[in-house]
Amino acid sequence: MSGAIRGARILTPDECIDTGTVVFDDEGRITYAGPATEVPPGAEIAEASGLTLAPGFIDLHVHGGGGFSLATKDSSEIESYARWVISRGVTGFLATIFASDFDEALAFVGAAGYVSDWRPEGGAAILGINLEGPFVNPKRRGALPKAWVRAPSPAELAALSNWRLNSRALRSYSNLHWRTGLQWQSAIPTRRTRKLEGPSATAPLM
Repeated sequence: MSGAIRGARILTPDECIDTGTVVFDDEGRITYAGPATEVPPGAEIAEASGLTLAPGFIDLHVHGGGGFSLATKDSSEIESYARWVISRGVTGFLATIFASDFDEALAFVGAAGYVSDWRPEGGAAILGINLEGPFVNPKRRGALPKAWVRAPSPAELAALSNWRLNSRALRSYSNLHWRTGLQWQSAIPTRRTRKLEGPSATAPLM
């Protein structure tokens, strides 16, 4: 059902509207956000006088919070995090994953992939996965466990990207450059990738 939020103070990237209206369609997409206006006939109206509306945060690198970890074999824990984090203003996130070894990573990625690309009722949208490593320069691993760091392997990257995943669950891959200049398109031919260059880079796999 279409709807509208009426009477709230609205913050946008460009302005502050003291008394405004937000209108959204049957699929929840915002079709209007601005000064007070008439709402479509039949729209469900929520009165929000005295409240403030602002865009939600999209968190591209997060490991958990609220007592919930995103590096987990239990997909329901990721759903629980989604329901908790929306109360902090986050409306969508990438589950950021690293592990102690490769087999554990496959399990973590499988759990996150299972619940990717959807929004639990009352929660933030689980937009996909940010894989942090394991193919990072050992000298630049930062806080990543030493045992997690591995030499670049197209076969292992392909395994991580395809292990029990939705076709587009793996959204980004954090890489610290190796001298090999490995071209990841040989590992994941079905996704748009690019050669990683420079001291550090992120390769979006979208």
